[in-house]
Amino acid sequence: MSATNNRDRVKQVAILVIRLLCHTCFFPRWPDPSKNLRPDVVVAAVEDGVFKIDKYVSNTVDYA
Repeated sequence: MSATNNRDRVKQVAILVIRLLCHTCFFPRWPDPSKNLRPDVVVAAVEDGVFKIDKYVSNTVDYA
């Protein structure tokens, strides 16, 4: 392998690491109520046996 290939490989790995850090650390969760509502309904149905998310209402803004 030549030095140019090594530098390109290091640049590619650095870009990958930076993108992963940005996506996992800096970007907030988008406020989409349905993304949290659906798992809450599933958990309520499985764990509690009801379709009311009263116990999990703090996870979402859409609790109608």
